[in-house]
Amino acid sequence: MRKALMIAIVIVLCAILGICVWQIVDYIQETREGEELYDNLAAMMEQAAATEEPAATPVPRPTSVPAVTPTLAPNETLAPYMVETPTDDPNATAAPEATADAQATEAPHEDEPQTWEIYRPEEGDVIDEGTPMPTPHYDATPTPLADTPKPYMVTPTPEPGSIAAAPQETAEPVSAQTTASPLDGVLPEYRAFVELNLDTVGWISIEGTPVNYPVVQRLLDDEYYVHRDFLGNEVRYGCVFAQGTADVKRPSDNIVIYGHNMRNNSMFGSLDEYKEFEYLMEHPTFRFDTIWEKAEYEIFAVFKTYVYSDSPRVFKYYQFVDAKDEADFDQYIERCRSLSVHDIDTEVEYGDKIVMLSTCEYSQANGRIVIAGRRIEEEDRAPLEARLAEYEASRESK
Repeated sequence: MRKALMIAIVIVLCAILGICVWQIVDYIQETREGEELYDNLAAMMEQAAATEEPAATPVPRPTSVPAVTPTLAPNETLAPYMVETPTDDPNATAAPEATADAQATEAPHEDEPQTWEIYRPEEGDVIDEGTPMPTPHYDATPTPLADTPKPYMVTPTPEPGSIAAAPQETAEPVSAQTTASPLDGVLPEYRAFVELNLDTVGWISIEGTPVNYPVVQRLLDDEYYVHRDFLGNEVRYGCVFAQGTADVKRPSDNIVIYGHNMRNNSMFGSLDEYKEFEYLMEHPTFRFDTIWEKAEYEIFAVFKTYVYSDSPRVFKYYQFVDAKDEADFDQYIERCRSLSVHDIDTEVEYGDKIVMLSTCEYSQANGRIVIAGRRIEEEDRAPLEARLAEYEASRESK
């Protein structure tokens, strides 16, 4: 009995071990496939960004066509129907009638190549150069119909009260409606990604880090891409996606972008590095290009929080999409700064557009780390470069 129990325990342990090994192998294989997929997408993106469509070279339109005079034999002359060269210019004035000899050397129409046809008389033909070709006459006057209508042409009188007697509304002609294409307004380098996945809304990248991924969005659905890749396959690592309540194209005042914190540093796994101030100074900005326009964001806060709790201490950063007014915006930015692990001297004003990168953080249950950035323009680069130069100088002096 005891021996049978020991055998059963060993079998169960072997089964559990086998399942664990299978899950580990499956996880490694799935992760490698995911890395290969997103590496291919990144290479596709680089190739699309580097490829520029050559400008079309305009073909010069000839301003004139040289006159061509055919060489005629002594017994040859131009066919009678060539005595007049037609023109399609509505502003051209009618030229005076010329003889066949004068028209033989007349320049052709400016934009039309001249075609000559040689009339070669046969033996016994009589050539009369002054006789024009007869013009056929067509009578375009239609024959009137008989006054007496045919039986099938008589419209019966409807009975009073019938449907036919009721006044009929005249149907308005249906105008041709143009259906908007999902590629309308999309930048050339992102069209191939939209064709692969209509949920594509942009591309997120941080220079010098593994973050370099397409961004998708399902309106009002933040669960679909948690465990689906860019092509819609069910996987553990999912896809980088924008919050479904935000308007990426307009855009909203705040857009939250989510990605898994993978142990191999793929997806948003490298965002944990922003806990170190040195890493922040090495990567102070990130790019979030929508499929309609390109933009760069300067990081102004790096904070940790947690979710799935009703505690007043929880900062529900994802609930802020559009500010009600300036006070609402300033209060939200101040909360981000108060939770930030770094004191970052970056001005954020009402009207600035915010993008937040959010991923899991494992120092606490249901933890999150959020990288908050505000959109900057070219004129904002000078203050940023000055701060970075000051930081480098302070490092060298130590």
